[in-house]
Amino acid sequence: MAVSEAPPLARLIRERRTIFRFKPDPIDPAAVSRWIETAVWVPNHHLTEPWRFFVLGPESRRALADIRRTLTREKYRDRPHVERVAERDWREYAEAPAVVVVGQAGSDRPEQRDEDYAATVLAAYALTLAAWA
Repeated sequence: MAVSEAPPLARLIRERRTIFRFKPDPIDPAAVSRWIETAVWVPNHHLTEPWRFFVLGPESRRALADIRRTLTREKYRDRPHVERVAERDWREYAEAPAVVVVGQAGSDRPEQRDEDYAATVLAAYALTLAAWA
């Protein structure tokens, strides 16, 4: 079946791509809220709802970008292109019109922690699909 003939969800999954070149247009906060509202419908064992969503403002995006640049410099420190890559990585976060960080609440039980991790990853993916749609 061709992508264009696929049901809407299958087409969405097949066409979604990770991109790092963003339009400078601001993103409506209501849209971000809708994406998060969609994401929380993923399955989670024992209804723990372990995911935590943090919508970063401009200062937090730049602080996260600074951390990413530092980590990139450490990772590629022995390569001649390190500064070019570090600056590209910085721009991806600092200049993005919106950044949503997805975290996970902790559990003392290893089994629950693993189940919560899986649910959090599903929530992050559902958020990505909702935003792409």
